[in-house]
Amino acid sequence: MNTNDTKAFIEKHGIIALRADKTQPAPEIDRLMEQLGHQSGTIPFYAIFPAGSPNKPILLDGVYTSPKPFLEAFEKAGASSIVSESLANSGLR
Repeated sequence: MNTNDTKAFIEKHGIIALRADKTQPAPEIDRLMEQLGHQSGTIPFYAIFPAGSPNKPILLDGVYTSPKPFLEAFEKAGASSIVSESLANSGLR
């Protein structure tokens, strides 16, 4: 997720990105992941909370080699015209 495309999108739209550190045992993080429906507790794990429906986060887990899944999740969260243009310009579609 830490790519120029995703960083630019996050900055442009004033998105607040939070990172939870699990390098040490963190029961509060484990509980939150479980509450979000991520029962396995594996990392990396991402939750995107749409402004219009923050109680229905978009969940992603695993290692990604492309920003495309994140840009698509941002699009699904409600920024379709800007992300579609960004994807079209990047050649990822």
